[in-house]
Amino acid sequence: MYQDPEVAQIIRRLDERKREAVQEEHYDYAKKLKQAIADLQKVGERLGRYEVEKRRAAEEEDYDLAKEKQQQMAQFRSRVYEQLQLHSLLDAELVGARAPGCRWGARSP
Repeated sequence: MYQDPEVAQIIRRLDERKREAVQEEHYDYAKKLKQAIADLQKVGERLGRYEVEKRRAAEEEDYDLAKEKQQQMAQFRSRVYEQLQLHSLLDAELVGARAPGCRWGARSP
């Protein structure tokens, strides 16, 4: 199945963090990351399906549908990223500013 490249990159980064968390015995955080990675794999596949549908619509010159799929992708991606931020899984390296000296998901106000 096609995987969205942006989501795949986030998955790789979260997987690196998960390995670091395990190495430093932060098991609760590692568990949250494991679940987030599993969820993101499904998200990436869904975004991939939208991308295929968008391209097919463009090839068939159904530009309204292509635009609709593009908007659908943007809205879905935005909701997913917002949910991840609420769970403090995305930080400075991925999307926002991290508190100085903080390593495990806490964000600056």
